[in-house]
Amino acid sequence: MRFLFERLAGPVAGLAEVSAEPYGAIADNLQCIVTSARLPQTEEGEIDLLNFGMPSVTTLGRDAVSQRERYQQRLSRLIERYEPRLTHVRVETAADGNPMAPWRLVVVARLRADLEQEERRFPIELNR
Repeated sequence: MRFLFERLAGPVAGLAEVSAEPYGAIADNLQCIVTSARLPQTEEGEIDLLNFGMPSVTTLGRDAVSQRERYQQRLSRLIERYEPRLTHVRVETAADGNPMAPWRLVVVARLRADLEQEERRFPIELNR
């Protein structure tokens, strides 16, 4: 999502417009959460004012299941905190045929305002 002055200034090349559909807006927000970087660490500990940001997926080992599980748990907590439109959030990994990216993320959740309580799947792009 762009800031107010960016929207007032007009369209910017390379930035996608936010979808008017709630699922598109949620998918955009989930993508922002995943691509947000954590602040660097210092000798005194981690600087993390908002407890926000994800580690880079490039630092995860290809077959390191425990690292992937910690990544999924952290992402799930951040989604529950920063995306209030979703409930029953579950982050899954799915195998991918691409040897450079052997797995992909899928967020499965329910829309809080959805009366049918149908689970929605939001695939996450890790190469942004």
